[in-house]
Amino acid sequence: MPEAPPLEQALELMLITYNRADHLERTLGEIAAGPFGRCRLTILDNASTDRTPDVCRAFAEGREHVRVIPHARNLGVSPNYLRAVELATAPYTWVLADDDSWDYGDCDDVIAAIRAGDVDVISVGAPGQEAWERGLRTTTQDLWRRGSRFFLTFSFIPSTIFRTELFGTTALSRGYRNADALYPHFPFLAELLEADRSVLVSKTEMVRRVHHGDLPSELFWMAAWTTSVARHVADPAVRRRAIYEMRRDRREWLGLLAVSIAMEKLDHPERVERELLELYAGFARDQRRWLALLAPLALVPRPLLRAVRAVKLRLNRSPGGPRPFDQLRI
Repeated sequence: MPEAPPLEQALELMLITYNRADHLERTLGEIAAGPFGRCRLTILDNASTDRTPDVCRAFAEGREHVRVIPHARNLGVSPNYLRAVELATAPYTWVLADDDSWDYGDCDDVIAAIRAGDVDVISVGAPGQEAWERGLRTTTQDLWRRGSRFFLTFSFIPSTIFRTELFGTTALSRGYRNADALYPHFPFLAELLEADRSVLVSKTEMVRRVHHGDLPSELFWMAAWTTSVARHVADPAVRRRAIYEMRRDRREWLGLLAVSIAMEKLDHPERVERELLELYAGFARDQRRWLALLAPLALVPRPLLRAVRAVKLRLNRSPGGPRPFDQLRI
């Protein structure tokens, strides 16, 4: 049997960044000090206006395996991600963000799988993966049959190391067409599920998402998610379940939908109608019924919504008191 290639030949790191110099500096330091520090690393700077270019230059100095690609203009996060995928040439690709939390303390299983080349996808930690069996070797369709929140987990970009050749021309071109909906890799995820690709779930959660600035609103996110699912998941039953994946169960999903509509009316009334139409276009029949029941929340007077928000803030400030609205982003 041929000898397994060294890790630095088998895996390529692609890091997308924009205007997060301090977080980027920390992330690069953690990469350099960890077991992936000798892998080829490409940093794609999306025309940052802070000191990110200086951080990139300083890090690349003296490191021949590091290259920096500064874009002349901000392409947007989705095209920047797809450009990273296009440029990758190693057998495996890992696209990283600049602001997450990393744990490289116990990743021998991941390194061994990459060197052996015997798995298509490696999942190394993500929101929605809490109930997954760590160290599991399985397939994408088996994860789906187990009831896993498949699309939500793999939508977290740094969660996935993938066999580079699988992200082909079709997924790339469809991804560019989906860039306006925030999830350029959704066509690739749909292909992975349909083809029943092999998966390793890392024994240790190696990456955790850190929030350094949220999406414009929850309703904006729901509309973007629903649009991506509707465009790229052909099976109606799979589409329906993928839309519900936004929360752990249907009850939480309904709560999210209700609060999101009300708060969008309060904070961004100019966007409510468009986003409700996007949801209606992508929802399954039962989801449309729930939307019809909850859409009138967009008609609630804004002064009343402001009063609800004020009550919630007062409850949260009460020392030791009940905090029933903590999970509602109002």
